[in-house]
Parts: sequence; C-alpha cells; structure tokens
Amino acid sequence: MSASQWNGFRGICGHQHVPENDHGDPGSLDFRHVLELAKKKFGSNS
Repeated sequence: MSASQWNGFRGICGHQHVPENDHGDPGSLDFRHVLELAKKKFGSNS
C-alpha cells in the first residue's frame, strides 16, 4: 500500500502491506479466530 492508502485503511492486513516494509511474514494466522475477535470488538454486518 502507499502511505495514503495505509492511512485510510481500516481492517486487518499482513506486514507485506505496510508502507516501507520489505518483508511479508504474517505467518500462519487463524483467520477464523481473527474474524471472531474483530466481530466482538467492532460488530458484525452479517
């Protein structure tokens, strides 16, 4: 992402998307769990 895209982004992303970061290592994320936590914190639209 560009710096302006990063500043306007709302959500979850991996290291490779952060401006000026030169690596991508989000690892083996349990996205189901990440989404459950996000829904608890921010609510759900589904």
